[in-house]
Amino acid sequence: MKNSVSAPLYENDIKAGLLNHLRNLKLLSKDATIINEFTVSNYERRVDIAIFQKNTSTAYEVKSDYDTLHRLDGQLNTYLEYFDKVVVVTTRKHIAKVLKQCPMGVAVWEINNNKIIIKQRGKKLIKKQNKKLLEMLTARELSKLCTMLNIPKEDYTRAHFEHLLMDAPLSTLKNAALHFISIRYEKSSSHFWNKVKNKIIEPNDIDYLSPYKQERAIIMKNERKSQKFWAGLASNLGLSAEDPYLAALYNSEGPEIFGPVPTDITKLLNA
Repeated sequence: MKNSVSAPLYENDIKAGLLNHLRNLKLLSKDATIINEFTVSNYERRVDIAIFQKNTSTAYEVKSDYDTLHRLDGQLNTYLEYFDKVVVVTTRKHIAKVLKQCPMGVAVWEINNNKIIIKQRGKKLIKKQNKKLLEMLTARELSKLCTMLNIPKEDYTRAHFEHLLMDAPLSTLKNAALHFISIRYEKSSSHFWNKVKNKIIEPNDIDYLSPYKQERAIIMKNERKSQKFWAGLASNLGLSAEDPYLAALYNSEGPEIFGPVPTDITKLLNA
């Protein structure tokens, strides 16, 4: 009998397998907030999958068959400063090297044939620096936290908010970080679960975790409506490049009531 060889896995293949694994084992609570590519350390690092639930934050770093490991050490050192748990999920191609690179506190999981195998168990790291928790919040969220804690604000800069909150109890800042991050990504996380609640999570479903996917869909829908309007206007009214009214409308500096002029109409006017 021939040995079966698994097809090379891309990043979204692994992310889908990871989330299916967590869901099947009921390791995700109903109020779990899932974030695809969550940035930390002043946008210098991007966590592949971040999950916030039950007062715990977990960073999942994915290494696909098409990735290299040259940034892994720096990524793990950074994630350990921000998250309670850190897990590396990788393929058979990288597993041996990943196990050598990862400290004992970091969990290592291998994915093979859509199954997750735990190669190294990590541990929960409770104590974090106040500064790192504050860095995970936006300036507006920091301002709201100051208000919630009845801390007077003399300035409205991020640096001022961080200074005011630096000596707050660690547990207060951790709860605040989980609270505000969950609110910030609630829409995209809920949208994702609504799309996959009755089916196996596929690689393409990971796009639903983008907080801007719905906004982009609305923009594209409006653009299609605009293109349809201009195409109908040109066709139904028989407008040409010499039409002075169309030219005046096109060259108007006022607001674009009907959206941007499509490329084909622009070429006609500039002919």
